[in-house]
Amino acid sequence: MHVLEVDPTICLAIFDNNWIEKLTEYIKLELEGGQPVTNPSSIKVLHVNRAGGAAEILAVYRGDDLIWVQHAQNPKATSITGMYPARSFRTRRGMIMHAIWNAHRYDIIHLHTVDVLAPIFRLLGKKVVVHYHGGDIRNRGKSRRWRNYTGRGFANIIFYNNKDMGELIKTWRPIRKVYVPNMIDENLFRKEGHAHEKAGLIITYGAHDKKRIKKELEGIPERVFFYEREIHGYTRYEDMAKLLGRYKTYYDIRYLNQKFTDKKNAIEDMSLCALQMLACGGRVYHQGEYITEFPAANKKENVLSRIEELYRSIM
Repeated sequence: MHVLEVDPTICLAIFDNNWIEKLTEYIKLELEGGQPVTNPSSIKVLHVNRAGGAAEILAVYRGDDLIWVQHAQNPKATSITGMYPARSFRTRRGMIMHAIWNAHRYDIIHLHTVDVLAPIFRLLGKKVVVHYHGGDIRNRGKSRRWRNYTGRGFANIIFYNNKDMGELIKTWRPIRKVYVPNMIDENLFRKEGHAHEKAGLIITYGAHDKKRIKKELEGIPERVFFYEREIHGYTRYEDMAKLLGRYKTYYDIRYLNQKFTDKKNAIEDMSLCALQMLACGGRVYHQGEYITEFPAANKKENVLSRIEELYRSIM
């Protein structure tokens, strides 16, 4: 029988004064209805938190487990995770309690964005990966905020998925920081069945500097549909291939609003939408060039091989 040892000071910092009763009740539910781990990989990994598709796709390709918190305000934002095997929780506390109780089942706890949880799992004897995906480190203040700064310092290794993010990741002790390109779901985004009859498309959201993006589009001869998520709404993840498949070109121009970040230049790496477009057989305008070939660095076999190598380096 496995005995879980939890430092009460840690629990008190996360939960409230009734943490013992709540944890005991949760453990009872787990013992009655918990499911055994089915991960076939030699390294057992638990992914904690969703990340716009990156965590979900990594978990499903590796055969890992994933837990996340439901997004009550925007159900469409959770449509990505809803397509893949995962266990969802109504509250962040529930997700954390599940991860603590089940940590003994895993070799590595892979934290997507939630760097503040790293100390907990290091004190439980686990190897910890902290993985950043964009605004979680690029937005102003998040790199220097004390609880994030302190938390990430307990990681064994840190991943980030855009080259410009590396210099923003500050730590209070030396930690290896590694650029890991994004993957996409190559089963969902395929070349077959797309007409690409319309001209150009660009998708923006609140953190983008739309004025600078529109200014760069002025020199484009092709007609471009400016899809603003705040106006046109969020497209469900399962419908993204259909949306991209209607257009010949995706314009991957990403300037960030200076209200949110100190970054002034366009983001260097291709967005997920751009990668999805290439996989669907369209072309992408990126950094002043038209691209038609899917980047080798983003192919799932290359990304998975790299991550497996990095996992093994901290074991």
